[in-house]
Amino acid sequence: MNAPEAPLARHRRLIAENDALILGPSLDNGREITARRTAIHLDAIAAWAAREWAERGCGRPFAVAAIGGTGRHEMTPCSDLDVAFLCDEAPDQSVFLCEMHRQTNGSREFLDEHGFTFHAATYQLDYVADLDAKAVTALLDLSPVFDPHDLTGRFRERLRVNHDAFAHFLHISEFWRARGGMHEDAHHAGKLDGFDIKAEALRDFQAGVWTLGGRRFRHSHEVHAILPPEDMAAYHLLLRVRAFVQLRRGTRMEPLPNGLHIEDRMRFEDFLAFGDLLGPDAAERDRFEFAAHARAALLNARRRVTRFARAIIGRELLEGREVGRGIVYGMGGMRHTTAPGCVSPEEKSRAALDLLLEAQRHSLPIDPAELDSAFKDIENWLVPVPELGALFYEPRGSLASSLAHLARFPGAEERLFPGHAAFEVSVDERVMTEKKTLRGALLVEKFISLEKRRAAGLDLSETRAEGLPVDINLLDEVETARAAPDTMAAVKLALKIKRLPLMADDARRRADTRLSLGERYSSGFSGLPVEDYLERCFSNAGFLPETLELTRFLITHRRLLEDLVADGVNDKFKVDRLASVCGGTSRLRALFVFTRADRAGWKDNVTDPGNWFAIRELYKMTWERFHPPGNPLGILDQMLAGGMPEEDAEVMRDLGVSFFGGAYARHTSRFSGHLAALHQKRETEPLLRMLHDGASIILGIAANNIQGLAAAICHTLWTNGVPVFRSHLFSATNLGLALDFFHLRPGTAQPGREVLEKMRREIAAGPPSRAALPALPVSNMVMERRDSKVMRLRVWSPETSGGLLCMMTGLLYHALDAGIYALDSRAETDGTRLTILHSLPSRMTPENALARLRAETSLVA
Repeated sequence: MNAPEAPLARHRRLIAENDALILGPSLDNGREITARRTAIHLDAIAAWAAREWAERGCGRPFAVAAIGGTGRHEMTPCSDLDVAFLCDEAPDQSVFLCEMHRQTNGSREFLDEHGFTFHAATYQLDYVADLDAKAVTALLDLSPVFDPHDLTGRFRERLRVNHDAFAHFLHISEFWRARGGMHEDAHHAGKLDGFDIKAEALRDFQAGVWTLGGRRFRHSHEVHAILPPEDMAAYHLLLRVRAFVQLRRGTRMEPLPNGLHIEDRMRFEDFLAFGDLLGPDAAERDRFEFAAHARAALLNARRRVTRFARAIIGRELLEGREVGRGIVYGMGGMRHTTAPGCVSPEEKSRAALDLLLEAQRHSLPIDPAELDSAFKDIENWLVPVPELGALFYEPRGSLASSLAHLARFPGAEERLFPGHAAFEVSVDERVMTEKKTLRGALLVEKFISLEKRRAAGLDLSETRAEGLPVDINLLDEVETARAAPDTMAAVKLALKIKRLPLMADDARRRADTRLSLGERYSSGFSGLPVEDYLERCFSNAGFLPETLELTRFLITHRRLLEDLVADGVNDKFKVDRLASVCGGTSRLRALFVFTRADRAGWKDNVTDPGNWFAIRELYKMTWERFHPPGNPLGILDQMLAGGMPEEDAEVMRDLGVSFFGGAYARHTSRFSGHLAALHQKRETEPLLRMLHDGASIILGIAANNIQGLAAAICHTLWTNGVPVFRSHLFSATNLGLALDFFHLRPGTAQPGREVLEKMRREIAAGPPSRAALPALPVSNMVMERRDSKVMRLRVWSPETSGGLLCMMTGLLYHALDAGIYALDSRAETDGTRLTILHSLPSRMTPENALARLRAETSLVA
């Protein structure tokens, strides 16, 4: 009795037989070639899976399935082997699955035994709903290879239940249109050099098949069975030619990122080579005529499959593909088939906003004919209905586009958002300053900016990680993307209506005759208090009570973050205030996301980067109040693991939590080496480096922490014409080192190398003398104790030059011998307000310190 043939030997024999079939003269056996080649691989995989299951199976449902082209039994010499493992438990918890992956992907075990291998994707039944459109398309052609529990059937049913057939149709039609299928001219089929069989022919055909099969998520074979034989013959001929061209190429390159293969691109000589299929003994004339016959058949096949796809997708659009609830998508866009029959304002409003919702959800246009149908005279009957709330909750598409569509109808938005008509034509500081755009149009820009920021955040890996990103400049995108749908709905609603309810502050401003009329009447356009406004306008509009409450919170505290930051340097007292108001990270995040959206294009992170640096810093400090980091120095440990010398890390560690828990820790590696050199006396002079932190330009200085260092730096900056407005000064107290960061004013030219070198020498020379300080007028001065060690000095001056910072840091050094922790300088209508956090000698009271400073300055009324 003969021993059974080993899998490796069997594979080699069957592949050789299939190759011989490919090199044979028949042109009508494309289906046979690809089906046999697929079976060679899948039969081996099935036998292996059955053996492993019998020996190691865990008892949980498991299957091996073919997907994509392999699931359609269309394998050619260089095509992908698309195989999937199906399971109903978490893949990383299955010892059996891990072993299957180890044999096929983590070692050569399967390859050495069978002569080929594969990299199987793993799909869990409970996560079918989370699959993207590309994965859903691949799973349409799911075919069992080894499936003792009928998981393939359960997966297909989950696809039908959890995925939108219309969304899948859009994916297929857009993919086909992107390739140019709708506008491909008749002469394209005659292309000889660079013709890609898969991209320009096979995928065209499959686009039509998927369009037909996608209605019920059917396997392509079910669709093939009902197609005209001529169409299927053309498709099989393309598979036949693909197999020949790939085998003739003799290579097996990795697929391109878009899934295409180099071997599928036919060269000019490939079109001349069909005569080789007759074999070396054939007469030259026979080879010549056979090649011409093959080219003719290929040309006809290319034309037929292109026409097939265009006809299928075109017919769907012409007749209108049903979206749901009376809405169809056709050549002109979305249209509502039942809206003309609606009578009451509620019915009409629900139909119109439902059409708008579907257009938003799928990012599709509304048929222009609907302007005179579903939206006809909308300004006379539109009322708030549940579909209004659905527009704000919908995470897909653009709410900005939906609101812009409503804005086409004068008075429509006023019916939904009372006060909007007066708001959109009003003027405020931004309108008066820019002199370009009305407030209503600016509001649309804010929505667009918010949507772009959320989309950018969803693409960042930091969004999926725990905690806040190390790079504070990513906070805007990451936190916007992390906001839950109900939070985003509240943010959007607050953004839309924040100027419409009448707030307590609006009443005060209207009574303040010192303000201009534009300033006094820039808000509160509905005349309704916020609680009444939300109840009257949105109680029946599909918003959850929690969403409306969060909206009220955001409108009430719309300036909180900006006001806190404007009050000077961030400290624990500001964190206490913000944490108390928000009560948790959910409202804190909502307020941050709202504030960022509300300032898009105006005093934002581009035009006022220092202010936004401070807002992000305050947000980070408050977030960590609710979620204290387990290891505040964790970033230093990461840098050590990445190769930072231990001696550098030890020096940086002495800067403590105040540094590593703040916004500057990401710049550690730029200064750690120099600080270590200062500690070891290998260096004596400071290091100055310019840093770009988002839109902020920052001067970082590493130096020995001499008494009066801040005064020396501020004097040097002033005398060299480098204006700064904020700084944080950190000290390694035990080692006598300092690491300070000074924010340059927006629009300031970055100092060149020569200026930096000059400033380095001047700082090293020490603090200025008392006589060298500028003498500037001061209108008021207040000092208060912030905690046992920190004082806050606030100084007001009619002077607007940078000299005030230089004068006050110098006076704190000469008159008080104070250490400085942070500085903040802000322009006000009548001059400058300077805030300084500092220490005092142990026996000096704030009252005595303030008296000394007053004696050293020129107080003016």
